[in-house]
Amino acid sequence: MIWTKELLSEIEQYAELPGFTIKEIGTCIGVCYAEFKLELQNNEELRRAFDKGRLKSKVEFNKKVSQLSNQGSGPAQTLLNKLKQDAQFQELRDFYG
Repeated sequence: MIWTKELLSEIEQYAELPGFTIKEIGTCIGVCYAEFKLELQNNEELRRAFDKGRLKSKVEFNKKVSQLSNQGSGPAQTLLNKLKQDAQFQELRDFYG
């Protein structure tokens, strides 16, 4: 399949939506799940667009949690602490394998 800039942008936008699965994104762009999943594994440009969308969503969520935490929200402070711990754990896992 040919991945045009417009289609990659559309995929990025779908990937930003929380809870939107690979299968749902494939369905929205008219590609069967198995083909889309395989393309995600083999096509760097497609994977980059998908990952960028997922990360944008994560950034916005983390910004909001941080903002609420700074405003004194107890639950947001607890969640922010957990997010930081999870990020540190992931960095160690990525570094040491």
